[in-house]
Amino acid sequence: MAFKAEWLLDTAQPLKMQASRSRDLRDRAEDGELMLGTPDTWLIYNLTGNHITDVTNASRTILYNIHDLE
Repeated sequence: MAFKAEWLLDTAQPLKMQASRSRDLRDRAEDGELMLGTPDTWLIYNLTGNHITDVTNASRTILYNIHDLE
């Protein structure tokens, strides 16, 4: 998932969708405007409004350090 997120931030400019969203995707992500997660993250977010995931799923994204639990 980490590599896919990097690719999206670098190349997926059509996701802007409207002229009103003229800012770069990477800038929007850094400002917290965009979220990325696994399917369980999406489900939990839609049910509770919390953007969280389980440790076992997070470790598979290459974004979670299993040794430091961060």
